[in-house]
Amino acid sequence: MDSGLERLLDAALQLSRPDLEKLHAIIGGLLEATERSNQPIPGERRGRIEWKMIPNQKQGKEYGPYPYLRYWKDGKLKSKYLKNLPTHFNEP
Repeated sequence: MDSGLERLLDAALQLSRPDLEKLHAIIGGLLEATERSNQPIPGERRGRIEWKMIPNQKQGKEYGPYPYLRYWKDGKLKSKYLKNLPTHFNEP
């Protein structure tokens, strides 16, 4: 196991059960969002990468698009900004 994964595992071992469940949902959504399936089945995926434009209302401009992981947790749609998304995950 590389040192980055070892650090992640060490950090995960310090998490509470509820935080581990949140992490599980995020990782599950990320795995599904990055799956290279040719034929996605509507309603069966828990996660996807969504590219959002962010408005700056003061200046009247929009910035982006920025990648966000969208996933379901406890019946609610959650969103997580993917700041360091690898470049091979290009916007649609």
